[in-house]
Amino acid sequence: MLIASASPPVDVDFNAMLGERPSFFTRVKAKSKTKPRESMVPVSFAPATPLPTAVNHSIGYQIRCARKDLFHKLGMIEGMGQERTSLKDELAKLSNLSEERAKEVVALTKELSSEKEAAKV
Repeated sequence: MLIASASPPVDVDFNAMLGERPSFFTRVKAKSKTKPRESMVPVSFAPATPLPTAVNHSIGYQIRCARKDLFHKLGMIEGMGQERTSLKDELAKLSNLSEERAKEVVALTKELSSEKEAAKV
């Protein structure tokens, strides 16, 4: 949206508005003694001059670690969230048992343990 006015145009920092989340990627050529490489780097991190290969790998490593930490905190790695919910469900079921059912469970557990001991001997 353009508004005609006498004031000069104002630069808007969209990255600051988005909370420093780069949404576009650019190719950056890395300096390497053996062979030149290109890698995808977020625009906000893209340098004016090419970076050494080690720095590019370091940036990628930092991004992967940050993603891993984030997913770990959210409980999304390899079904961790599912294990937690199922454990919570089991505890809720056990706490809601009636006294009669709890006695049955204890009796069955004792029978199983005695059968295991008899099988060992």
